[in-house]
Amino acid sequence: MKLANEYSLYSYRPTASKRSYFRLAVSPAFSRGVALIVRLDVEPGVGADVISFEFREKPLASIMRLTSNQASEFEKAFLATDFTPASYPKIDYENERRVVTIGIRDGHGWLFESLVNGKYRCMERSAHEAGTFQDMARLLLKLAGKDTNAFR
Repeated sequence: MKLANEYSLYSYRPTASKRSYFRLAVSPAFSRGVALIVRLDVEPGVGADVISFEFREKPLASIMRLTSNQASEFEKAFLATDFTPASYPKIDYENERRVVTIGIRDGHGWLFESLVNGKYRCMERSAHEAGTFQDMARLLLKLAGKDTNAFR
């Protein structure tokens, strides 16, 4: 498996198979490029492969086989996820002072893609934004054997 062959799911062509694909790219704050890519390829009723690419001094790739129960757990989290686009600028009030947030907050950026039933979806969020999206992304990291606190 060559790291150079890891493309966005947007480039995948829908096939007649029932496979579902999920991909999370993690970009560190104040840094260029991607630190980690985790891809989950699910074949319903069979199981799933979770493939991870870490980009350090030396790139590291690994593949793990998940059970159908683990794949099902992730798919349930995916279906429960709120993919509503974040509306920016966001206005909050802290100590009676107006705070305006523009764009993604400090911390790792998460770019999540899915290709399910031939439909492509892409969402970018900050790792600090709590909610169902964060829960789903952290579950994917956990299934890949990654420290979920290291990528926030």
